Amino acid sequence: PNVLRVLVSEPATTETVAAWCLLGGAAALGLIAIGELLSRHPTRNITEAMHHMTRGAFAVEWWIGGQLLGVVATVTLTAIGIGTDTTWLAAIGGATALAGIWFADDAFVRAGQSVPLS
Repeated sequence: PNVLRVLVSEPATTETVAAWCLLGGAAALGLIAIGELLSRHPTRNITEAMHHMTRGAFAVEWWIGGQLLGVVATVTLTAIGIGTDTTWLAAIGGATALAGIWFADDAFVRAGQSVPLS
């Protein structure tokens, strides 16, 4: 009911707009990650780097930190925050997004550096 009220009858507050942007951005990052995981990679080095990131040495950082914390927790907390009009919950969702981006990017860079350049 609160989400419908915000979308239809009341002008949105800055906090609500920011929460919707956070929700959309986190969902988009999750969809991009799924697309990357399901696609074929043009070189053996990229395939090996993806293996290191998703199943190898950096898998825990990628899956737990980047995807679970950065995407799933962010989307869940922010959606509940929007639905219940609880700004502080959406703010915690923002903090989990920042942590998740750090974990995912760190795993991404380190996995890319773990394979030979040529």
